[in-house]
Amino acid sequence: MVQDGHKLELSTCHQALNIMARSGDMVRPLLIIMLMKQVGLTPDMQAYTLAVRACRGLQAISVANGLLAEAKVAGLAPDTGMYSAMIKACRPSQDVDRALELFHEMEATPSCAFMVKDWRIWSNLMAALNAGGQPEKVSEKFEEMVKRGIEPSVCIYSHTLAAHAARGHHAQVHDLLARMPALGAADKGECHASIISAYASTD
Repeated sequence: MVQDGHKLELSTCHQALNIMARSGDMVRPLLIIMLMKQVGLTPDMQAYTLAVRACRGLQAISVANGLLAEAKVAGLAPDTGMYSAMIKACRPSQDVDRALELFHEMEATPSCAFMVKDWRIWSNLMAALNAGGQPEKVSEKFEEMVKRGIEPSVCIYSHTLAAHAARGHHAQVHDLLARMPALGAADKGECHASIISAYASTD
């Protein structure tokens, strides 16, 4: 389209990046960001965030870090969407330290601090901690959530059950199962694997 002389629109780039983010194509989003610059269309934070969401595999956070650094150099401030995407990128890379660093950075950012009350950002963090082999930190974050008055979701219980199961903490598994609210059929399906794993660890 650009080669045919048509003007590249920001909304078109967003649409393309969104499709690629969903498909897990990590290369083409980088090419789109590069193309935007070449034609004089400045990438905004949404474009960088969508590119980060496309990051997969062990190199995910490395590529994501580069995109975030590039956005900051351009004078763009990370928003809640970017922080969420960055923390998610830590999971396939198994980068616990970076996940915790990003979480604390988000919490210290006035415009993003409210996100700490959202269980979804905690879920992203816990997933990264479990993937990075730090189940004890997942348990710590669960208790921190409770102390802050944030109601754990089914996803949070699932991550925490998996963490206790990984450590063979039988008493904690039973305690957490007792603390779980009544689950609907859909919710049971969501954390089914973690519940099975937790019960198996108590044998």
